[in-house]
Amino acid sequence: MTESILTLFETQFGKFTERRWSAHFALCLQTVEELHDLYSPKLFNGFQLLLTLHWLSAYPSWDCMSSIWNRQPTTLHEHINHTLNVLYDHLDEIHWEDRLKEPIPQRGPLQGVTFSVDVTVFPMTGFNTKDFNWKNFYSVKHSYHCWKFTGIISIYGGYFVYFSPLGFPGKVHDKSMWDQEGLSSRLGPTEFGIADKGYIGVDRLLTPWKGKGQNQKQKAWNYSVESSRVMVENAFSRLALFKILATAFRGKREKMHQIANVCAQLVNMDLNYRPIRKKTAQELCDYYCSRGETIMNNAVYKPFVD
Repeated sequence: MTESILTLFETQFGKFTERRWSAHFALCLQTVEELHDLYSPKLFNGFQLLLTLHWLSAYPSWDCMSSIWNRQPTTLHEHINHTLNVLYDHLDEIHWEDRLKEPIPQRGPLQGVTFSVDVTVFPMTGFNTKDFNWKNFYSVKHSYHCWKFTGIISIYGGYFVYFSPLGFPGKVHDKSMWDQEGLSSRLGPTEFGIADKGYIGVDRLLTPWKGKGQNQKQKAWNYSVESSRVMVENAFSRLALFKILATAFRGKREKMHQIANVCAQLVNMDLNYRPIRKKTAQELCDYYCSRGETIMNNAVYKPFVD
């Protein structure tokens, strides 16, 4: 199976090297091989798989795709649509219950924390649709039109346990997205999550203190919380490797939620081979617990000394 994938790659892009592969694909070779083993040739062939992953990763123009893959743009479009539909229907890598499989801190400021939540935005271009309210998609914070998706990450595993199935216009606030998706009702009785300042006031989400004039305890709390939620930013950076999400989307807006969810599922698969952290989940849990205790108990930490 590996030989067929590499043969297809070398036919289109030349001799295989790790650097050349990463220039064209956001996923590692092992992840693509796993996808090929799972779904080919029953649902799609290797050509369709590589074509679709290249389109998601590099997002070139249709003329450029046609010159690389030696097919007409209409043919390429049909192959990509078919493969995307198959991946969207069959990939099942994101599970809400997985957040409880990792170790849960039993001490320190992060006691009972199982996940980190944040919102990621994907830019978009205008559409010539009469019933399309373009103003709702403008984000004042980011100063461009975009889709917004809530992503929840296992704080020590680093993988997605929830990703918005449909997305929201850029005008919607992060806290409103949390409420509309009803995520608070899905938490356990003693479960907490970490979030940024956009979620202040949400029940059972630990957020940093806001404003100036903070005392040493508050600064220590902010440092402990903000440094611990970096995992969600790392996961979003893996999504940004797909240029179709990092650049303005030129396709139909109805396809955006499908593409975003497929990419999130693929990132979870890829994390099995390329984890965000080399440390195990238990090692990370112990590290953050001990560091959080030290910071909060001492209340005077070097970065906070005026």
